[in-house]
Amino acid sequence: MMPAKKAKPAAFAPAGNEHEELLRELRIAHREWACAQHRLDHVLGDDEVDYAIFALETAEKRYGMLLKQAKAMKASGFGVYAQSTNTTRARESGRTLEG
Repeated sequence: MMPAKKAKPAAFAPAGNEHEELLRELRIAHREWACAQHRLDHVLGDDEVDYAIFALETAEKRYGMLLKQAKAMKASGFGVYAQSTNTTRARESGRTLEG
């Protein structure tokens, strides 16, 4: 009887797992970005505006970073597409950081 194979540490995982992990992270980042946009569209108070803008900018940065990573890997088959992420939505809706 052959001994059971030990799982390889993540550092030695096949490239396919890296691709899957990036896809998963992209989907999460896209969802966070969409939620941040929704939050900004539905804020009530001045304090909430500041937080919503900060959250949207943060989500945009993370999503953009992951998209660049995917392009660098020449990964394909993404179920999430790059969309124009523009924080001027706050200004267009009449909201400002100052309140």
